[in-house]
Amino acid sequence: MTANGTVNTLGLIPYMVKVEAYITPGLPYFSIIGVPDASLSPLREQIRNAVESTGRTWPQQRVTVNLSPASIPKQGSQIALPIALAVIHAMEGQPESAEETCVLGGIDANGNVTPITNLTPMLDYCRNHGIDSIITPKTNHEETTHTGIDAHEVETLEEAIAKIKTITSPEQGTGTQPAVR
Repeated sequence: MTANGTVNTLGLIPYMVKVEAYITPGLPYFSIIGVPDASLSPLREQIRNAVESTGRTWPQQRVTVNLSPASIPKQGSQIALPIALAVIHAMEGQPESAEETCVLGGIDANGNVTPITNLTPMLDYCRNHGIDSIITPKTNHEETTHTGIDAHEVETLEEAIAKIKTITSPEQGTGTQPAVR
């Protein structure tokens, strides 16, 4: 199991979402659980294509992504990047870590990171809850400046993977993958 995290909004009210990915034996299937919004259903193929665009082979096993808390609906494509990163970390057998990094962003089927809406309240939420490192779409640059948060702007899924490895390199700290919240 590997975990990442993100912030989502219910209207304009932000809340934390933990993204956990599991790869288990069984027939190939990709499910997203945790009361996902109906708009998240098409994201499964988009995420799979984006992961494969990095040169990785999608697992021929059961891939389950859990979005928690389950009691709150998740909406919007901005949860796609954290899901893709959680799946990649699970594929590579990377453990969950206590380090706090929040991932915010969508992705398209080619692995390009897409901009998100309502980013400002999400950034405020991160800052107010002690999250000091975030990964965001480069196209949302205007909103990430002057936030007091270390924003790592990325254009592709491959860049996001590299940024996480840079954030957690042994020279900078734990040497483990961040818990993306």
